Amino acid sequence: MQDFKVNKSTEFLFIVVSVFVLLALSLVNIKNYSATSKVLGIETEENITEKFWVDFLSKNPNYVQGWVEIGRLDKATAINPNFQTSLNN
Repeated sequence: MQDFKVNKSTEFLFIVVSVFVLLALSLVNIKNYSATSKVLGIETEENITEKFWVDFLSKNPNYVQGWVEIGRLDKATAINPNFQTSLNN
């Protein structure tokens, strides 16, 4: 087998480049790991539900159960005077 002799400056350059590449990869990895990712369902279900009922009631204003869902019992009893809950008994 032949022994290869490497020039000292070439060896130093190889070490410096290797360290630089490792540091660059580490920084990229840390950046990707610590980046906040979007989470599906980050919106609360209450906001989505309330938005649905408000949109639905703008098209169907006489739907009593929709007014109950968003907490407007006065509007529900105005539409249907026979409507009763445990709150207004």
